[in-house]
Amino acid sequence: MTDPSIGNYTDWMQELPSGYVSAIGDIDKDGYADIAIGNERETSADPAGAKGGKVTVVYGGSGGTDTSRAPLVLTQDTAGVPGASESGDRFGSDVSLGDINGDGYADLAVGASGENSGAGAVTVLYGSASGLRTTGAQSLTQNTAGVPGTSESNDRFGDRVLLADHSGDRRAELTVAATGENGDGAVWSLRGATAGVTTGGATSFGPGTTGVSTAGSPGYGTALNS
Repeated sequence: MTDPSIGNYTDWMQELPSGYVSAIGDIDKDGYADIAIGNERETSADPAGAKGGKVTVVYGGSGGTDTSRAPLVLTQDTAGVPGASESGDRFGSDVSLGDINGDGYADLAVGASGENSGAGAVTVLYGSASGLRTTGAQSLTQNTAGVPGTSESNDRFGDRVLLADHSGDRRAELTVAATGENGDGAVWSLRGATAGVTTGGATSFGPGTTGVSTAGSPGYGTALNS
C-alpha cells in the first residue's frame, strides 16, 4: 500500500495575504473556491494592514490560487465601496461569503465594527462572472430603515457577520453580531432576496431572549455558526 502521508509541504503550500479572518466561496462561479481575507488593523499595528482596514480577495484556479489574476484589494476608499477609510473603522473585522440573491455567485459581507466611533457597519458586495463587483454594494447599520435598533457608539455592529441559508430558500440570510450592544451584545438576521439583502422582516435578539446571563458582559454574538 502506498503511504498517503505528505513528505514535502512546500510542494503544495501557497502564501496568502496577511489577515485575521477569512472566508471561502466561489465568487465567479468557475468551479474554483476563492478566498476573502480581512485585515482590520492600521498600518501602525500591522504593516500589511491599511488605514481603516482592508479586505483582500484571492481568486482560485486549477493549481490553487489563480496566479494570472491579481488579488482584489478593497478598502472604503475603493470606488463603489460605501463610506471612506478612516482610522479605527476596522473594515474587515469579519468577512463571510454566501449567495444572497440566489444567482449562483458567492457574495461578500464585510464587517466594519469600528465605523462611526464603534457604532459599526456592514458592507455587502456581490459576485459575478468577472469576480466581485463594487457596483450595487450595500451598506447597513442600525440606522438603516428596517434594521431594528439605533446606532450608538461602541455597539460594534459588524463585529461578526455570517452568510448562510437558514430558511431553505437557496438565498443566504445575513446574520450580524453587535457584541457591544447595550453592553451585552445582540444578533440581527436579515433576509436575502433577488435584489440583495432586504430589511423587510428583519429580526434581532439579545442574551435575554435565549436565556443567557448578562452577568459579566457576555459579548453575545462573539461567535456565529451556521
